[in-house]
Amino acid sequence: MSDKHLVFLVHGIGLHKVGWSKPYQKKLVDLAKNYSGFDGGSLKDYVDFAEITYDKIFDDQIQNWENNFDSLIGNAPAGTEQSVREALEWMDGMADDQDNFLWTHVADAVLWKISPYLRNHIMTRVARMIAEGIDQKIDESTFNPKYSIIGHSMGTSVVQRSLAALASGAWSDDAFNAFNANDIRFQSIHMIANVGHYFETEPSEIYRSIIRPGVFDGVHGYCRKYFNYTNRFDPICWVGRFAPGWTVDDGFHDVIVSHVYGKDVHDIAHYLENPNVHVPMIRAIAGKRQIKPAEELDAIAQFKQIGGDFADDVTEFEAKMNEIKGSINEFKDLGSWIKGWASYGQLR
Repeated sequence: MSDKHLVFLVHGIGLHKVGWSKPYQKKLVDLAKNYSGFDGGSLKDYVDFAEITYDKIFDDQIQNWENNFDSLIGNAPAGTEQSVREALEWMDGMADDQDNFLWTHVADAVLWKISPYLRNHIMTRVARMIAEGIDQKIDESTFNPKYSIIGHSMGTSVVQRSLAALASGAWSDDAFNAFNANDIRFQSIHMIANVGHYFETEPSEIYRSIIRPGVFDGVHGYCRKYFNYTNRFDPICWVGRFAPGWTVDDGFHDVIVSHVYGKDVHDIAHYLENPNVHVPMIRAIAGKRQIKPAEELDAIAQFKQIGGDFADDVTEFEAKMNEIKGSINEFKDLGSWIKGWASYGQLR
């Protein structure tokens, strides 16, 4: 039997084969060792990690990019067909270079944004993997199992949509849905570099979704606590950033950080370095008593905002990040969105 907290990990864009989450699991485990609550033990004494992988679905679609080109344009949201065509034609010229960032990373986000068929395929797979993980955890547990989920980048949108499908029963043909919000609530949802609203036709709709904390209009949200982690230097999620208007009383924790330890400020590991990120995350999945308030304050005080490759000067990097933020233009059209991602990829 295992009463450990079950924590799902959901990736974003890019290449993510089976085992992709192991370095990030290790990162969290190693960071936990810095706190006395884990003396003589490990974070894994409290947590079972469950990796969610859906990368092959994107791979299969990208391999057939040319065959799917016209259908992708045809599936574009009404009124955006021309901008989608221009954006995809720009990308199509990159098709021969299978190793560039645009093709291995940005294409994932484009497909997720404009292809309903692909979204449904991924949502069904991810919802089923989560449901099967919960079902297994119930079998293994003696009492009241706990579940949490960590999503990163485009994975925040995958989490949002997949959990909404799970809660509504839309992922399954079964008439009975044991995963509705009355019976299943996630202990915590952690969104790193949240871009979930960028993928919606009406971004504000996501703020009214059931994937939220608290109780609204008599309906329980699908989680008890919702943590949103944003780095000011990260252009991908800072422009028009996630801002739902929820409160701490609802269970919403909006964590804004400003550290730079390398060029890839969007990476999960880069976010986790900051105690303002890993402390609330570890507490939420292992118990708040595992990290004492005094230890948290010490960790924050000792953490240098600028380090690694940027120990001496971050001015030039910040200027480039601001330039990318300008090019993204709040993702008002697909072309600026793609080119913003591509510019970030060149900087990495």
